[in-house]
Amino acid sequence: KRVQQDETEVTYKDDTFTNIKQTEDSTTTRGGATIQAGYDFAELGGVTLALSGERARWDGSLVKSGTTTETDKGTTLGSASLEYTVNPIDPLGITLGYGYATLSRPDADSANGHSYYAGLYYDLTETTRIKANHARKMRFASLKEMYKADGTGDPELDPEFTTHYELGIEQGIPAVDSTLSVTGFHIDAKDFIEKINNVYKNNDKYRFQGVEVGVTNKSITNLTLHAAYTYLKSENKSDDQEMEELQYRPENKFTVDATYALPNGFTAYASYLLLAGQYELGDLDNDGVTDSKERIDDIHVVNLKLSQALFEDALEVYVGADNLFDTDYEESYALPREGRTIYGGLTYRF
Repeated sequence: KRVQQDETEVTYKDDTFTNIKQTEDSTTTRGGATIQAGYDFAELGGVTLALSGERARWDGSLVKSGTTTETDKGTTLGSASLEYTVNPIDPLGITLGYGYATLSRPDADSANGHSYYAGLYYDLTETTRIKANHARKMRFASLKEMYKADGTGDPELDPEFTTHYELGIEQGIPAVDSTLSVTGFHIDAKDFIEKINNVYKNNDKYRFQGVEVGVTNKSITNLTLHAAYTYLKSENKSDDQEMEELQYRPENKFTVDATYALPNGFTAYASYLLLAGQYELGDLDNDGVTDSKERIDDIHVVNLKLSQALFEDALEVYVGADNLFDTDYEESYALPREGRTIYGGLTYRF
């Protein structure tokens, strides 16, 4: 595969958007390949091996105060993962996985690390399933986070590691053609990559924990309704922190979506998102420490999409709108979400 992204970022001196402080044009290119092989041992389970390699490049041109700064950097990423899945008895399923990845870059030491996953489910009855999993995940800094020429990037960023725990239950309700799920989660993050004072850096220790409740209903012909509520408690657990709250992490998140699909291939989709209980922190020092916080307004986002499948699903024509009412909001520090997006297109499968 090969992917190229061209981007222009303009920074203004104030909120009047009349005086330009700086402009940065960048081109990100990625090319690579993945090989995956699996073997089924029948009753003894199945094994899947995946190997991948990727070469990425960042070409940037920053214009500030009449001076142009050029950036041309590249990275090489390689990874290998192995997954084993088995059903030792009918109601029990187990999945185990392990992965290793390394990132080479010209201006800093190579970064590497491992990840793993262990999950299981057990069907108590035909309609009741309990599930649990534990995982260690790793994320390398992106090209943008390492090489932006405006001073926000840091090529020596360490990988970000997160440790996940989940425990949940799924309950089918056949009388009303519905499924109810409740899942508790706990995530500890180390060296979390986030902007502090407009500079990407590794942040010592973050913690995210909470519960998610979801329900899906298909009792009406051709209509699927889904609703979910998530309670999130996010904390800065670094030793030098003076305030535990993390900004732009909503304590309450509610979503509802509906999909209406007709046999003739027409599909209508609509969704609503509510984010509530977010804080914006005061000025941060170099360690991400602040002594003030302010609760920000709740956020309401609506998305729509219409599509029509033709020629036995070989062709799909679609049109949609994300953030229909052009709500301004942020989901993490210094990363505002895009405004209203109206799009359309077609997909051809052969």
